[in-house]
Amino acid sequence: MTTAQVILQQIKATTNINVFFSWGVSKIQATTYNGMQTLALKVGGFLHKGWVFISLNEGADLYEITLLKRDGKVKKHLPDVFCEDLGILLDSLIERPEFQSNADYLKKVEKAKYTI
Repeated sequence: MTTAQVILQQIKATTNINVFFSWGVSKIQATTYNGMQTLALKVGGFLHKGWVFISLNEGADLYEITLLKRDGKVKKHLPDVFCEDLGILLDSLIERPEFQSNADYLKKVEKAKYTI
């Protein structure tokens, strides 16, 4: 099993499937980024649209998350991410801030339905 497959399994194990689908994942691929084995997700969330790289830092046995802007420049880089934090952290970067209530999020989703 490749590192990218393991990363994807860990994300799915720590994330509700509906949350994962809310990120609007349109591409999933294995790659190398900054010399590390990486899972690349192309997403279309409320907070981030573009590529998200989840890289395994084997020396630290932790993950690094990198969000790329459409021009390929780094929007945000988070080192030292534990496996069990992947789902909640990715959701807060891609789709929904941690502090946003369910009611506010659902209003945003309803509004988006009519603007697509």
